[in-house]
Amino acid sequence: MEDIKFVFIFTEGECSEPAFLGELESYLRRQSPVTEVRSKVEVVRFPLGGNQGYNVNAIDSSAGAMINGLKEELEINGDISYCEKWIICDYDEMNRYGTDVKNFREAMHLRGYEVVISKPNFEFFVLACLITEQEAAKVRPCDYLVRINEEIDAINRKNAIDFGFTDAMQIPHYSHNGHKSKHQAQQFFGMLFEYEGKNVMPNIHNLASDLKKDKYTQIQSVVKLYEDIFIAS
Repeated sequence: MEDIKFVFIFTEGECSEPAFLGELESYLRRQSPVTEVRSKVEVVRFPLGGNQGYNVNAIDSSAGAMINGLKEELEINGDISYCEKWIICDYDEMNRYGTDVKNFREAMHLRGYEVVISKPNFEFFVLACLITEQEAAKVRPCDYLVRINEEIDAINRKNAIDFGFTDAMQIPHYSHNGHKSKHQAQQFFGMLFEYEGKNVMPNIHNLASDLKKDKYTQIQSVVKLYEDIFIAS
């Protein structure tokens, strides 16, 4: 394990974000043979569950406990070297807790974390994957779920007409309710990448990440991280 570099990605959500990252990794692995970088990097995803209320110390403590649990599982003595730590957050949840985004970002940076924020939330990113960032920015947050599933219905109809896809091959509707089904989230992103990866990935690459805008997402920086690890240069 001494030559392995660990990348830890902590997510506020327990369902959508981990499912997206897991299916992104699977998609990228299918695009490329094993690389030297991939063989030396272990990406580990940890859902935080959103119970820390954006208290920096509480988040860092929870993250540290998860890393220590992994060390025990892998029988690693001492500190894990060459570690990167990322945390993915939703602006609307931070706002709900009265968290100052700039102060939070700076405090987490001091603790060694790269902070990735979607404003207002991860669903804006999902919608921007399906259409464009410019078009997604015109949609009201309360309409994200409906618009996402309208786009999924359009994809399913097209696949049924053009390729004869059966009902069993349809991408399920998106839901941000983690209690509904983590499996459904995995199925959603897995089938989305399988059927629409050639369209979704360019939309992700074109995201601007302009923090001055009312709506933005930085998830593409994590996608770039995954591409650097899992795709041969």
